[in-house]
Amino acid sequence: MIIPYPLDEFYKMDNEPVPHFERVDGDEVPEPQNSLLVHHDDMTPTLQLFYQHPINLSLKKKVLRDNYLLRKVVLTANNDLPVLFGAIRINLEYYPQAAQEQILACQRPLGEILEVNHIPHTSAPRAFFRVNADYKTRQALMIDGTPMLFGRVNQLVHENGNILVKVVEILPPKR
Repeated sequence: MIIPYPLDEFYKMDNEPVPHFERVDGDEVPEPQNSLLVHHDDMTPTLQLFYQHPINLSLKKKVLRDNYLLRKVVLTANNDLPVLFGAIRINLEYYPQAAQEQILACQRPLGEILEVNHIPHTSAPRAFFRVNADYKTRQALMIDGTPMLFGRVNQLVHENGNILVKVVEILPPKR
């Protein structure tokens, strides 16, 4: 079992049970989710390339704690088609002021902000998982039924070794 931090924080805030996230190997993730998850690239440009559309951010909830911003989000493409549901914890102290302001505005995906501000980092997936879609995930991704969904727990690490981000990314089923 995987603890889907920081997504689990939002379930706890809502007094909702956290779904069971089952760890899988990268080669167990089916296509096209495998191409979108099993790599060391940022998610925003990966989704943009796959969907051939700009990726937009739809903020569902945010919490500011000290130097950390937690955001529950849906990323969308092509006329608001949900392409990712997840949560991210951003350590603001490692970003320049201009990037902090963009992050706190919660209007653009973090991957875009990192690119525009030339912030050097690497993506370091910690685990891949599968999870049955629960009500919150179905609503966020605009899907019916309880399909098996795939995702990853990831970190973005600055070139100096500081962890910029912890994130849980869940993809919709093949559309």
